[in-house]
Amino acid sequence: FTGVDYDASVSTGTAALCDSNGTSGCQALTGTSISTNGSGALTGSGAVPSGATTGARKLVVSTTTQTASTDYLVLGAAAINLSASSGAAGGSVVVSGSNFDPGRTLFVSPTDGTGPTGSVAVVVTSATGTFSGASVTTNTGTVAITATVNPPDGINLASQPFTVSANSCVAVAAGGTTGSCSISQTLQETITGGELKMSQSAGLVALSGTTLNGTNQTATGSLNQVTVTDSRGTLGGWTLTGNVTDLTTGVGADANHTLPAASITWTPACAATTGTSAEVAPGAAGGIASATLCQAAAGGGGGVFTADAGISVPVPATKAAGLYSGTLTLTLTGL
Repeated sequence: FTGVDYDASVSTGTAALCDSNGTSGCQALTGTSISTNGSGALTGSGAVPSGATTGARKLVVSTTTQTASTDYLVLGAAAINLSASSGAAGGSVVVSGSNFDPGRTLFVSPTDGTGPTGSVAVVVTSATGTFSGASVTTNTGTVAITATVNPPDGINLASQPFTVSANSCVAVAAGGTTGSCSISQTLQETITGGELKMSQSAGLVALSGTTLNGTNQTATGSLNQVTVTDSRGTLGGWTLTGNVTDLTTGVGADANHTLPAASITWTPACAATTGTSAEVAPGAAGGIASATLCQAAAGGGGGVFTADAGISVPVPATKAAGLYSGTLTLTLTGL
């Protein structure tokens, strides 16, 4: 860790992980080293104790007269999840993990307890210490799936047992009369991802039309329905946003021949056709400048969804008569 604006030329200090208030539940870092230079710039280091409380914490660094703190997340024990806990030799297992140090290269492999027995997958953990989609192939002798750094550090290490099914068994031994045994077969289905795409029912939105009468009025209309299809299989989520230009008559750019983009609003609505309605949410009602129409957060959004919106355009009494036109652009972005 580093710091600024401390007293100059300090050679001692303390560092601890505390509760969110920065004063209670404090656990000192081990092997702490802290010093400042002649300009008061602080540098230091220390090890998170093995029994540290997990979750959101405050790292509190103090010298004799000064204290500062910053947020710090203490992860729990590293763990992995398997798509199956047993299967035939030569089958594939998909592995995900959590609570590893961020940005670490991990080696994921089936093992017989002493070394790898099949293919090894290499993954890099995310900023939150997770990984997913690591696929390994198990062979005869596999007793576990393991994820670890190389060389092992005893912290970034997790394992789950795995059973390789036998291909033969004896139901009744020689000389016997009754008995039973079992073998198993692993069912595997490969699902291949498709596209993230959208379509619309038409490209022209004809607003309600306005007859000038000396009062301010509002033109209304409906966005032509947009259909979003997410068949990627990543469940990474997506956003559908809009942007609109001024509506003008083409006669001139003066205010009386322009319905400004900043005044145009919409009220979004979203629905699921084959997906899950809870996984898609409409944007806020209001201006259309770089606004969200519909969005699906990471972890969902797979399927077919529809997006609609009611559109309102204020028409002041000062506007010139004519046909006003502008462009509403919709942008679909995969996350």
